Amino acid sequence: MGRRAKPPSELQEDIYSVRLTAEASKRLQELATATGRRRSDVIRSLIADGHIVQTTVPKANLQVLPDLRRAGGLLNQIAKKLHTGGEVDVREVHSACRQLARTFAGLENRGT
Repeated sequence: MGRRAKPPSELQEDIYSVRLTAEASKRLQELATATGRRRSDVIRSLIADGHIVQTTVPKANLQVLPDLRRAGGLLNQIAKKLHTGGEVDVREVHSACRQLARTFAGLENRGT
């Protein structure tokens, strides 16, 4: 079971290569970092909306994000197995839960 296909209006088929000055490249990276988005998403947002919603993401959250993604991926794999009638080793569930608990404990220790 794969990812659901996007409707034709949301397909991103055209690819553009853009040259930026060092200053413009730095500004694009700053916008991406400040909003927690990829550079390509920042550019798409500017084209579609004419602006970027500025959100300040605490550095602690950015540091924990990879751990949350990893734990979320594990839980997603477990859920897929369960939904397709597969068997799940209870140790996998405990491992994913422990990883999430460590991640959330890390957030609390950082004061976020």
